[in-house]
Amino acid sequence: NIKKIAIYRFGSFGDSIVAFPAIKTIRKHYPNAEIHIYNKPENDNLIKMENLLNEEMYDKIITLKANSSIKELYKIVKKENYDVWFELSSAGLSFFKALQKLVFLKVVGVKYINGIEITPNKFLSKYFKHQYKFISERERLLNNLSSLDIDTKKYSLDFPLKDITANIDKVNNILMQDNIDKTKLIVLITKSKRDSTTWSQQNWIELSQELLKKGHHLAFIGAPSDS
Repeated sequence: NIKKIAIYRFGSFGDSIVAFPAIKTIRKHYPNAEIHIYNKPENDNLIKMENLLNEEMYDKIITLKANSSIKELYKIVKKENYDVWFELSSAGLSFFKALQKLVFLKVVGVKYINGIEITPNKFLSKYFKHQYKFISERERLLNNLSSLDIDTKKYSLDFPLKDITANIDKVNNILMQDNIDKTKLIVLITKSKRDSTTWSQQNWIELSQELLKKGHHLAFIGAPSDS
């Protein structure tokens, strides 16, 4: 009797995309449920989640402001009466933050909660550093769903994108303003939330210099804090 589902995904442009297989898996497992996606980008993205994700995957997307308070979230969630809350977090929480969120979701009336992860403290992190096998963000989110006996393999590489033709004009206008030949454009995303997946600045400089020598245009994408 799962009638109404909330999916919470915090993060930027890339964080939204890697969550798409998990979102499709949830939709296919609960085809008749009403699904709301709570998206909280770290900054005002050029392209938002609703511009990318196929409309068949959800009924409504609620975009929260980066600085929105718990009180604002309470007002929105309380009136919805969700049966299930899927926390597709891009990072683990401290024990107290996780406990706070669990209490919050129970107070607003959510019946079942899935996906809240706890980040190991500094002492345990040293142990897990040697024991933990790194997996992609896409795999991690799908693994959280497998505990509910949901088939996570069928759509594990399925990214349900919508027709983004409408956004092509927006991008083309930006390129025209700077006289950029899009056939020679290479987009680079140089930052990652994890040090283990971040390339050194020197490597990026050397790569950029080689690409510029070959006549390519370079576009660097990231948050203001990445500059």
